[in-house]
Amino acid sequence: MRWMFNFKNLFTAKQVCADIITPEETPLLKRRPAPGAIKEALNHANGWVYEIDATFEHDVNVPPQAIKGAWKVDSSGIIEGDFIPNPNYLAKK
Repeated sequence: MRWMFNFKNLFTAKQVCADIITPEETPLLKRRPAPGAIKEALNHANGWVYEIDATFEHDVNVPPQAIKGAWKVDSSGIIEGDFIPNPNYLAKK
């Protein structure tokens, strides 16, 4: 897994909630952040921590569709709320 943090405002919770979530996507909503994401969140107060598809880890520029989703980070650098899946995520083939 690779974490990227420069895709600010790629998508909003409102956009994600507007999309229909299929049963196979439901597990993404219960996803817990990895220890590395929790640590990285401390450096991104009032921002987001993004989960990137591991198959894109060697790409110089990670395309938006490689972002699985994100967690919101509060003002203390703590991840808050549930994982928000990226409705534009496409697994690399």
